[in-house]
Amino acid sequence: MATRAEELAKDPMNRIVFGRPAKDEEVKAGDQILGEKLQELRLKYGLTQPAVARELGYRGYTSIANIESGYAKPTVDALVNLANLYGVSLDDLLSHRLNLDDE
Repeated sequence: MATRAEELAKDPMNRIVFGRPAKDEEVKAGDQILGEKLQELRLKYGLTQPAVARELGYRGYTSIANIESGYAKPTVDALVNLANLYGVSLDDLLSHRLNLDDE
């Protein structure tokens, strides 16, 4: 069964056209690590921030951008919805066990 992210990625209007930003090697704060995981999951499916924001019911994509950059903390509801969107468990999303390279 396809995840919702896979379904969204089929629509060309939801896909990104540029590559993934480079990551630096410094130790990140917890919010920034979560944000990077969320960004990696979004990019894995080739989705834009506006597409994810629409799926979560946000009016604009800045909320997603702020969560991914670590400037804002997602609500519990948003975390549940993001985990469902990407087909991962909340536990994996919030822990260090989620390895996107193996999927």
